[in-house]
Amino acid sequence: MTSPRDRVFPGPPRRQGRFAASPVETSQHRETPSSTRESESLDQEVTLPDGPEGASFARRAMARAAELWLLDREMTETALLLVSELATNAIRHGTPPVRLSLRLDSDKLRVEVTDSSPTLPELGTPGPDQTSGRGLQIVQQLAARWGSSASRTRLGKTVWFELSGMLHR
Repeated sequence: MTSPRDRVFPGPPRRQGRFAASPVETSQHRETPSSTRESESLDQEVTLPDGPEGASFARRAMARAAELWLLDREMTETALLLVSELATNAIRHGTPPVRLSLRLDSDKLRVEVTDSSPTLPELGTPGPDQTSGRGLQIVQQLAARWGSSASRTRLGKTVWFELSGMLHR
């Protein structure tokens, strides 16, 4: 059950996206297998650098995880685009530190971007002449589900999306 502090938005039927990034090369990357191999879930978590390089760092982390997890190319490209949107929003409108968490569980990818600002994002309707403000609309169109929640234990929020039906190469 969601509380007023949580927002969950179902996405429309899955569409394909296009976006590319190079593999990540960093010591800030941490891969954590889950407790049992039978569950086939994998986790990765990184702290993003402050500033404009944070979004490209997030894309590289997602690309590396997709490569390690053998994710389908089209689903990987969709995930890269959505990771870029959420990371950019957190860096531009949130408060550091910004963390990216990736979890692959069976055929579902869940991506979470957490920052220290308690302000939840708003799905806007930018005018035709505005050059920004469409990131969450893109997330809503391409994700199976997405949402946001304020932290119950500390200052901050998490914005997340899920892609399902992940095909492996």
